[in-house]
Amino acid sequence: MAQTCRIYCTGQLHRLRKVCRSVSSVNIREEMKRLPASLKTDIAMLPVFVALAVTGLCYHISGHEGMTKEVGIWRMLHVLFSLVFMALAIIHIKQHRVWYMNLFKPFRIRKTIAVFLTVALIFEVLTGLLLLLGLQTSMDCGHLHWIVGILLIPLCITHITMRWKPLKSIFK
Repeated sequence: MAQTCRIYCTGQLHRLRKVCRSVSSVNIREEMKRLPASLKTDIAMLPVFVALAVTGLCYHISGHEGMTKEVGIWRMLHVLFSLVFMALAIIHIKQHRVWYMNLFKPFRIRKTIAVFLTVALIFEVLTGLLLLLGLQTSMDCGHLHWIVGILLIPLCITHITMRWKPLKSIFK
């Protein structure tokens, strides 16, 4: 199974390299249609993740500075980007459902980071929903959401960088 996956991935990377080399401004839409859906999702998640992290940090800082007008704007943007990110994360997880089915096989470092990332993301979504729906207004829930959000940033960056080499090789 692993050999088959490796051959498939290698073939996809070779195909993507050829696609990226042949892309011109005229046929970019056609070439994007040829990219695998999982790569399109991954590419879409990256800027949304950055925007989500930035809006969360700005929302937190503006709250501490007492900028009431800015707090509302940053909160609205943070909620908007979080909804987009949740939708993309659900698609991403569905595309990698085989990985989740094989989760209980022997652990490697890549699996461990992805498991921590998944658990932290679920916790972050739950606390975010509690805060958004007004079901939990205590500082403890908001503080936990902030701490887990800060922990998610290096986890996501690690998750991305562990897959950066195959992604980077596509564009060579």
